[in-house]
Amino acid sequence: MHSRKPLTDDEFARLVTAVRSHAPQLMDVLVRGEVLSLPLSVRNALRGAVSDEFVARGLRDDYEPNAYGLELEHLIDRLGP
Repeated sequence: MHSRKPLTDDEFARLVTAVRSHAPQLMDVLVRGEVLSLPLSVRNALRGAVSDEFVARGLRDDYEPNAYGLELEHLIDRLGP
């Protein structure tokens, strides 16, 4: 398995925003630089929070992703396996 670059400051800030709004019970697992080392089950729960944020704030009126939504999509991918 190859190592991944840690989340950027912006990615981590978006993750914190999503988790705080949609899964506050996961706030305790958020440690800068260690998120991508968490078990897949935890990362999937974090992805769920980011997905909820995407639905809440990441879509334009025509249901296409806005700029924030594109950033969230990228973050969802980064948290994956």
